[in-house]
Amino acid sequence: MPDTQRVLENTQLDGFIRIDLAAFNRGIRGRRPAYFPRAANPSALVYDWNGVNRLLEASGERSDAVDLVKDGNRLPKHRFVDRTLVEGLSRISPAAVSRAFREGYSLVVTQVQNSDLRARPLAEAFTAALGEYVGLNIYASYQQDKCFATHWDNHDVFIIQTEGEKEWAVFEQTREFPLKEDLVYDLDVASIKPYWSGLLKKGDVLYIPRGWWHHAASTGKGSVHITVGFTNRRPIDFLYFLSSRAAELDWVRQDFGRDATGLQLHCDESDLREKLTAFIDDVISQGALREFMENHLATLPPKQRHSLPLLNEAGVVENDGRNFECLSLFPSRLKQIEDGVCLEFGKRQWVFAVEARPILDFILSRPKFTLSDVLTAVGDAVGRPETISFWTELIGEGVIGPSHDASPD
Repeated sequence: MPDTQRVLENTQLDGFIRIDLAAFNRGIRGRRPAYFPRAANPSALVYDWNGVNRLLEASGERSDAVDLVKDGNRLPKHRFVDRTLVEGLSRISPAAVSRAFREGYSLVVTQVQNSDLRARPLAEAFTAALGEYVGLNIYASYQQDKCFATHWDNHDVFIIQTEGEKEWAVFEQTREFPLKEDLVYDLDVASIKPYWSGLLKKGDVLYIPRGWWHHAASTGKGSVHITVGFTNRRPIDFLYFLSSRAAELDWVRQDFGRDATGLQLHCDESDLREKLTAFIDDVISQGALREFMENHLATLPPKQRHSLPLLNEAGVVENDGRNFECLSLFPSRLKQIEDGVCLEFGKRQWVFAVEARPILDFILSRPKFTLSDVLTAVGDAVGRPETISFWTELIGEGVIGPSHDASPD
């Protein structure tokens, strides 16, 4: 049985859920399920029933992301997506959804962070805290039916109960660290060893790593929960990364020899083993693991913020009273170079004059800031016109943008 995990007030998850992130990363992540009672703060509980209704009302054009599911079977789209109105218009039918709920179907809306701004801060916080891209799905149900049969996912999930309650049962792995191609659909559930079961209530959080069998069922009192799904980096991903480095070597690119039949490979296995071992030792000693992770983090999308109409036709900021933030989810790197300063932001780089250093130092050290803050902080070190011009450039390049709570503190 898993220990009930204690919760903390302040973590990298920006107040959405209160977990000891360091302890989670060291002893739980990817290893075993964990239950965090009452760990979700109100900021994470954005999808109550009213929130689900608003989501459906805005999801007509994204009907591909909406499903009604019962016992693993999806209701055909034409049964609940109304396309009989104005040409080209799609809407989720309220009558059809209500009827499906009465029949025991559950609502599933996938990847809501891509279409609903209410989900984006939660997704950004989890991505920044976990170092992995996360996807948010919404599940809503009422009747005492299972949405899906007992199964395992090929990614890790946090389940955040945002409304009502739901019964969960978690079973042990039948293969450690399985891959997607290991999915099994006909396993006898009775043969799986139970690990944990319990009732998730509003505010509770459950973590399930990939490969752990589980199912959930409503109690008849209604349930809404968010799943935060993510895939951890694995040695197999590191090997894929190394393949590009290995391709620089002549002996890796050359063809294998063949025996006389042409059907068997002919090579010196001891020589191959020696070369592979030397290659792995060499790249790891040169910091390949660090480079692998840095490259991965650089591919994760930054915060998406648009700045219209903050720049006028002359490219000057019209309103300096708005809160701004750096759009990278991870620390940007700033280094002195011969011609000035270089800012590394994900996979992109900018070179600025050395006079920009005080401005960059300031904005990279603050979670939020206004143009007035920057002007005050740099003082006479950088002139006002130069500061405003540089600020405009940072906005235009997508380095900074208005925060979602764009009004000043």
